[in-house]
Amino acid sequence: MSLSSVVGDDVSHRYLDRVTRAVWRGYEHCAITVKETPVANLSPVAHSVGANRLAFASTLLDRFHEAHLQPYEPVVLRAGGIVKLVCPPLVEASRSGSYIMDGMHRVMAARQSQLDTITVTTASADVFPALPTKPPRWSAVEVRTRPRPLNEILPSYCDRNLRPTAAYFASAAFDYESLEALVAACESVAARKG
Repeated sequence: MSLSSVVGDDVSHRYLDRVTRAVWRGYEHCAITVKETPVANLSPVAHSVGANRLAFASTLLDRFHEAHLQPYEPVVLRAGGIVKLVCPPLVEASRSGSYIMDGMHRVMAARQSQLDTITVTTASADVFPALPTKPPRWSAVEVRTRPRPLNEILPSYCDRNLRPTAAYFASAAFDYESLEALVAACESVAARKG
């Protein structure tokens, strides 16, 4: 079910605004929006994706279609006694382009399904600090059955510019014991000033 259907549009948008700003200090003064965005306008930052996670993202995309939801509007999932909030992919938009900071597998699944638009959370600013790595073209993104060794990945990244977005949005911070607990958390975060 969509987050908006559970807590309302206003609380949903304010909640996503607050949690996005909390991810990384670079987002504190950005304009944060949640909106449908053309898939063709989104550029990768990652040079590879995992085949298993891409397959899961394709299955998740199918679930959105079955539930008649816009991919990837914020949704609430129930699994194994846990209520999980799944936020839209996170994109940084500036004069230099729109780059996927979290949700690469989901965006790639949308591209493979030839979707025109998906819902993303966008952090917009005139300029951001340099990306942690030089962005590849989509045609250069490799689908890997095994993860790249860290000694291959880290030399190409600039540590001071890493954004901890993927670790944050995949964390247990978005797992709740019940739907009521999720609603209470959303309302509490949305009510905060800032």
